[in-house]
Amino acid sequence: MSVGFREGRSVEDSLGRLVQQVQDGWQRPRSRKKQPADGETAQRYVLTAFDFSRAYDTVDHRLLRVRLLQQGIPLCLITWIWSFLRDRRAHTEVNGTKSRERIFRAGLPQGTVLAPTLFLLWAAPLADALKKIPGTTPYMYADDTATLCSGNTILNSNFERWPMDMSGAPKNMLLRPGCLPRPTPASHVEILEREVRAAARVITGCPVSTRTHALLAEAGMPPVSARRLSLAARFLAKARALPREDPLRTVADEVVPARLSSVTGWRQCSDRGCRAGWCRACGEEADTPDHVLLRCPALMNARLRIFGTIFPSLSDVRRDDAVAALARVARYLQSR
Repeated sequence: MSVGFREGRSVEDSLGRLVQQVQDGWQRPRSRKKQPADGETAQRYVLTAFDFSRAYDTVDHRLLRVRLLQQGIPLCLITWIWSFLRDRRAHTEVNGTKSRERIFRAGLPQGTVLAPTLFLLWAAPLADALKKIPGTTPYMYADDTATLCSGNTILNSNFERWPMDMSGAPKNMLLRPGCLPRPTPASHVEILEREVRAAARVITGCPVSTRTHALLAEAGMPPVSARRLSLAARFLAKARALPREDPLRTVADEVVPARLSSVTGWRQCSDRGCRAGWCRACGEEADTPDHVLLRCPALMNARLRIFGTIFPSLSDVRRDDAVAALARVARYLQSR
């Protein structure tokens, strides 16, 4: 699923899903079988990145129209898009001399609002084809595509076992396979802490002898360890607010028994184990949509005023205007 040029989406979604998926694969128990099937034991991963040169410029207009028809786009909208793309002309001028006009029969006009959306529709079959390959998860951001291949060994997780003919691939496609690194040790967090303290000294002008807590408080900068926990809680709440069919929501709801104590992920910032993820209005439960809409005691008066009851039903909270009004009250209380 592509996260580029979509409201409420960012590259952070793909990074979070990729990191948690790899850590879940590492957490799988080791199989005692001599030749276990893929997925039954601790996984190895290969990340392959595809760089398509001039991706926007090579979109053929006629093929794009066929692609839109295949995806069920209304004919009136396809006709409008066809008129938008066709009969685009350009010429060059050097020292007052103009060349002949050239009609572009391929390419999306970069810089327009519609071009990224059209490219996502153009590249949608690529993601569907990659999903059908066993042990392969695609990650897309506009024209940047990456695939995460899993297997019991590095050889089994390589793209060479894909059931597809790579001989017909474009020559300008670059494959950069590489093994993902090991889990980040605590020493790396300490390196970031040192950089934050150095930046805080530049901001405040405090000497090296200033205590860490006083230095960060004066600069208004939280420690990296606390910020990491807060970001994980916020990302977990965002993932669980997505539709159940969303890949990020699937990763957030998955339950994987922990085998390696050194491997952690943002999903381990669970509802009860991470205070940073709790509701800032009441501090009693995790800050999830269900809690805010149905159970938060700090919003009882707001629910009574909006829904006419303290404990509304699921059908009541499906009204967009009521949910928006309750969300405004929740943001106000959490910001105080």
